[in-house]
Amino acid sequence: MALKINRRLHKILSIVGWVLLIIVVVVLVKILIWESNYYSEMNTTPRSATVSVITNIEPISEVITTEPSEEELANHNAADEEPLYLNIPRLDVHARVLISQADNEGKLPVAENIHDTMWYSGSAMPGKNGATIITGQSGDDENEGVFAGLEVLEKGDKIQVVLGNGYEEDYEVAEIYIVNEADLYQKLYLTQQKLDDKPTLSLVTANTPSENKSYNSVTFIRAIRKD
Repeated sequence: MALKINRRLHKILSIVGWVLLIIVVVVLVKILIWESNYYSEMNTTPRSATVSVITNIEPISEVITTEPSEEELANHNAADEEPLYLNIPRLDVHARVLISQADNEGKLPVAENIHDTMWYSGSAMPGKNGATIITGQSGDDENEGVFAGLEVLEKGDKIQVVLGNGYEEDYEVAEIYIVNEADLYQKLYLTQQKLDDKPTLSLVTANTPSENKSYNSVTFIRAIRKD
């Protein structure tokens, strides 16, 4: 009698073992499928970029003041969902958007050419959930940069980001900040925050570099995507 019970118990345990093995295999297959779909959708965007809180702006070692030609503007390209051009009608801005590498030191990179803007690739894609950060220079005493006069924008002003596939993401200015160098640490992180839980665009400009390549003030605006 005991032998029969042991055999029956052994059979039950064997069945349970096989069922558990099948469950594990199914779960692993689902994980592999999810991983494959995730990376195919994300293309070259990091799955979980370890981006630091932005508290400063990267100094520019060599400032370029040559304005891109019409041909260079026209031939500029970007991946389908990446920013290609930035348009600010009130400032008569139509500029290329270059792409930076994600930074893990809390500094925003800025394009060397004062006529170009730069998308911080550690931020959200334009129009996607999160905050998209684009930087640019204001220029100097002799040359106006792409973001010269950014501080004159007002709430409701229109901003447009044209993507590599030609799609246009439209935004409206919602907030404007002018902060001095001492307050950057306390304020600049706001460029990474969404407004009203909607896709947000942050434009950041470094104003008047000082002799030590730092900036005496920074202007940034936050705009909300129009539905």
